[in-house]
Amino acid sequence: MNWSGSWLRSGLAWGIMALFWTLSDGGSWAFGALSGRDIALRWEQVDNSQSSSYRATSVISRKSQSLTRIMDIKRVKTPDSEKQLIVFLEPPDVRGTSYLTWAYQDYRKDDDMWVFLPAESLTRRIAGGARKGPFMRSDYALEDIFKREVDEDTWELLGEENLTGALCYRLEATPVDRSATNYAKKRIWVRQDIFLPTKVEYYGAKGKLLKTLILGDFQNIQGVWLALRQRMTGADGNSVTTLELTEVVFNEPLAADLFQPQNLKR
Repeated sequence: MNWSGSWLRSGLAWGIMALFWTLSDGGSWAFGALSGRDIALRWEQVDNSQSSSYRATSVISRKSQSLTRIMDIKRVKTPDSEKQLIVFLEPPDVRGTSYLTWAYQDYRKDDDMWVFLPAESLTRRIAGGARKGPFMRSDYALEDIFKREVDEDTWELLGEENLTGALCYRLEATPVDRSATNYAKKRIWVRQDIFLPTKVEYYGAKGKLLKTLILGDFQNIQGVWLALRQRMTGADGNSVTTLELTEVVFNEPLAADLFQPQNLKR
């Protein structure tokens, strides 16, 4: 599930893909030395991996029911975009369902998304308002699995706060184009030691809290710091989606044709 900035600043776009940022130097910045946008840029720029692969296990819990889903996720950077392929492995009723996203560095250009539905042997493009809908019945939205460019939002540094033992910058991100997103704003707690978000609050119209994302189990793998666990909770507390990453590999060669919509039927 940003699951950089991705599944985060995309959210699992910040959400799963926003989970990977390299720590290029130690120590924290003095508060007041950076603006909100500076911190967001720092967060984005520390990711120097060119590709990543991992397995994600998602558990969706609502009241007394739970649903477990397992997926493989691959990501690659190109000169003008970041491409991500999500392929569901389990359970059998969703096996082979695939999502492909192309998130362009030029934030003025509309990102692309396709879904392959094996039961229909059909690849369908997802556009516009459809991206505000839920991602496979989880607490993540489809828009959350896109990487989000820094300048798609305006940034405000609200202050500092100690959260779960780590000193964090507290940011507020407001979308430049409100019509393109579910969210009127996000509040993000970014750790000062490793420049990774540890908490994100998502707000809708009139300041209504929609859901909260908590990230944890921070580890350094192949020189890259990442959060191996996420928990997205609806505002009413009745719906929770957890995400756990395993088998993480960075900078392995990935075939370019994996990320082409015409090849999703494989």
